[in-house]
Amino acid sequence: MRKFSEKEKKILSLFFSNTSKSVFVLLNMPEVLKGALFSRYSRSSKSLRELFLDDYLNNQELNLSQKIKAVENFSAVQEFLNSGKAKEFYRKWLAMYGDDSIAELGGIHLGIENISIIATKIIEDRRIGLSPLEKSTRYVRFDDKVSGKYRYYRDPQILKSRFGKLYLKTMDNLFETYSKLIAPITNHFRKKYPQTSEVTDKAYEASIRAKACDTLRGLLPLGTLTNMGVFGNGRAFEYLLTKMYASPLPESRDLAKSMRQDLGTVIESFIERVSSQKGQNYIEYLQQSEKGNKKEAVKLLGSSEILEKQSGVRLVLAEPEAEIKAVTAILYPNSRLDWKSLYRLVKKYSSKKLARTLENYVSQRQGRWHKVGKAFEQIYYDFEIVSDVGVYKDLERHRLLTYFRQPFTTKHGYEIPTDVIESGFEKSYRRGLDKAHKTYLKLRQRFPEQAQYLVCHGHLMRWKIKMNLREAFHLCELRSSPQGHPGYRKVAQEIYFLIKKNNPLLGNSMKFVNLTNPGLERLSSEIRKEEKLARLTR
Repeated sequence: MRKFSEKEKKILSLFFSNTSKSVFVLLNMPEVLKGALFSRYSRSSKSLRELFLDDYLNNQELNLSQKIKAVENFSAVQEFLNSGKAKEFYRKWLAMYGDDSIAELGGIHLGIENISIIATKIIEDRRIGLSPLEKSTRYVRFDDKVSGKYRYYRDPQILKSRFGKLYLKTMDNLFETYSKLIAPITNHFRKKYPQTSEVTDKAYEASIRAKACDTLRGLLPLGTLTNMGVFGNGRAFEYLLTKMYASPLPESRDLAKSMRQDLGTVIESFIERVSSQKGQNYIEYLQQSEKGNKKEAVKLLGSSEILEKQSGVRLVLAEPEAEIKAVTAILYPNSRLDWKSLYRLVKKYSSKKLARTLENYVSQRQGRWHKVGKAFEQIYYDFEIVSDVGVYKDLERHRLLTYFRQPFTTKHGYEIPTDVIESGFEKSYRRGLDKAHKTYLKLRQRFPEQAQYLVCHGHLMRWKIKMNLREAFHLCELRSSPQGHPGYRKVAQEIYFLIKKNNPLLGNSMKFVNLTNPGLERLSSEIRKEEKLARLTR
C-alpha cells in the first residue's frame, strides 16, 4: 500500500475508521458506493483506500472532493448519535430480553487487507449474515513485491523455528515459478486462441489474461496475501469474532483482535459481549470442543488414511423417493389434503404423470436466472468431492451448501493443467508443487495449522457437501456456464450427471446446464461487458 499524504489522510479519515492499518471500517458513504468499491476491490491489485482516492474521490460524477466540508459536518453528527441513546437502548434491550436478533438490524462494511488465503476461508466459513468478496486469483496477478519481497504470510512461529529459512525458500520458489510462467503461458494462449477481427483488443486481452491466471493459480500457496471486503450484520460479526478467537491458527486470533478494535468504533454495542465473561466462556467452549473432537478421532481412527490421486465427484447419499416427494411439495400449496394423504396419493402416480407435473413446474423458465420454486428444497443430496483447492474456494461460497472439509494438505497430490503440459512447462510446475509438499511434511509435525500455508491451489483436497435440489439447480447451471473456471465447471457437470442418473425425471428438469467446452472461457463474457458499457455510455 502506498504512503498517503497528509491531505489524503485527512480525507480518508472521513470515510475510513483508520488510514494505515490492514483492517478498517467504511464510513459516511452511500450503500451503492460501498458496493461499487467492494466489487472493484476484488479485481484490483490496489488497496481499498487507494481505489477510493484514485477512482472515486475525484470522479466528476460524484464530485466528492467539492463536498468534503459537508461530510465533516455529517461525521460530527454521526459520532454524536453513535455515542448517545441508541447505544444505551441496545444495552438495556439485551439485558432485559436477551434478544440477539436486534443486532441483525445494523450492518457494516469491513475491509481486510494483507491476510492469508487461509484466513479468508476461516471468515468465509461463517456463511449466515455475512457477504464476503475476495480478491480474485482469476483476474489479478499475485507476483507483485513489497520492499522486494513476495506477498505471502510470514508466520512468526515458523520464522523463529529451525524451519524458517526452508519456509521462506519454498514460498519464494512458488512465486518465482508463477511469475516466470505468466508471460510464456500467456503467449501460448495467444497462439492457441488467435484474436479474430470482430473481437476488440480489450476484450481479447482480458480473456487471455484470465486464462493465464486460471491456469497458473495452482502454484499459488494458501499463505498468499490477499484482500477482502465483508458486509454483515452485528450478530454475524459477533459470532465471527468468537469463532476467530477460538481458532487454533495464530493469524486468525491476531486478526480477530484487529477486527474487534475497528468494528468497536462503529458497532461496539453489538459486539461487546465477545470481550465479556460470557463471551470468553463461549470461546473456551469452542476451543475445548474442537480439541476433544480431534482427540476422539485419533482414539477411534488412529493413523488410518486414504489418499486420493484423482479429482472427481461421488454421490454418497440421495433422497429416497425423490420424485414423489418433489411432486407432493409442488401440489401441496394448492391442495386441500394433509401432507401424508397427498404423499400416499402421489405414490400411485405413473412415471408419466410425475414427469408431466415436474415439467410443468419448470416450464416457464427462460434462463438460469429464473429460479426454480422451493418445492425442490424438499430433496437433498450428499456429494463427496475431490478437487483442487482452487475449485473448493470457488464453490464453498454458495451459502446454501452445508459443507465439511478435511484439513488442507499436499498428501493427495495434484493434477497438471493440460495447457501447462502443452506449453512445455510441466517440469517447472511439478518442481514447485513437489517442493511445497516436502516442506509441508516437515512442518506439519511441529506446526499442523501453519503448515497449511504451503498447500497450493493446485493440490487436491477432499470435502463433502449437502444441498437441496433447488440449490443444485443454481450451482449446476451457474457453475457450468462458459465463463466459469474449467475446474469447477467439471464439478458442476458431474453433479448434474449424478443427479440425472439417480433421478432421471429431476435431472431432465435442469434445462440450462452447459455441457460444452468453450476454450477461452472469459471471451464471451468480456464482449458482453463491453456491449453493456457501451449502452450505458450512450
